[in-house]
Amino acid sequence: MSLEILKKWVEKKFKEKNKNISERALYKLIFSCENDLDILIGEIEKLSLIEKDIIDEEDIEKYVYQVDIPNIFDLIDYFIKNKKRKFLENFNKIIDRGENFERLFYTILNHIVSLIDVKISILEGVKDKDIIDALKINPYKYSLLKDEASEFNLNELKTILKRLEEIETTIKLSKGFQKERMELTILKS
Repeated sequence: MSLEILKKWVEKKFKEKNKNISERALYKLIFSCENDLDILIGEIEKLSLIEKDIIDEEDIEKYVYQVDIPNIFDLIDYFIKNKKRKFLENFNKIIDRGENFERLFYTILNHIVSLIDVKISILEGVKDKDIIDALKINPYKYSLLKDEASEFNLNELKTILKRLEEIETTIKLSKGFQKERMELTILKS
């Protein structure tokens, strides 16, 4: 389900309960539940019991169950901070959950590219709204990217991208055993 459809579905579920949800809270809820519909339904039911008309970010932080399995953001953080063993351990856990290897790898690669785009735009003095429009991302995701990008200088991000591109080249050149080739490349770097 696309993010836009999921957003509309969640908003509809809250309206059925005579509740509204702020946009930032909506994004936080969806990402907290890692787009798992079963968890999302339970959390909507729970949040609907709060005695207020509009659910906000504080409610999400206070009441929403946080999925306790590795997520893509943890994985990216381990890669960026060069925590090789932790990255590989969690990468394998996510793969074991049924995630496609290539999709996961390219999600990480695309995230780093987005961080670089945000960092360059900020350094050039581009307004937040213009960055959001240019990158076609939601405001909540942009705020996360902006916070993360502020932790690094541009050269660090470019070095990380170069490492990922080397891994991508190794993966593309290998016939079979792509995951194993990626692991070896990471451990050697």
